[in-house]
Amino acid sequence: MTAALGSGCEIAVLVTESWLISDDSPVPVSSETVPGILRSRIATGQPEAWLTSSSARSPAFVTSTERVMVMRLDEEGGPGEHAVDLCGL
Repeated sequence: MTAALGSGCEIAVLVTESWLISDDSPVPVSSETVPGILRSRIATGQPEAWLTSSSARSPAFVTSTERVMVMRLDEEGGPGEHAVDLCGL
């Protein structure tokens, strides 16, 4: 699945997982709904979101609305990885 986030950018979701969003409802959401939830959070002044997947991966999204940084931890205490998207949201 690929979801457009605006400004010509897209997110490709390759794995079917459910996600918990850090400070939202404790009810898991599907991969298909995550981009819309992130856009909604940004629109309401919440530029940071931590997610936890059903496979224990933990990506974080932080944006200035001009650029976005995505960080992923595969396990607690692990070194993680990050990417900065120049497209923004």
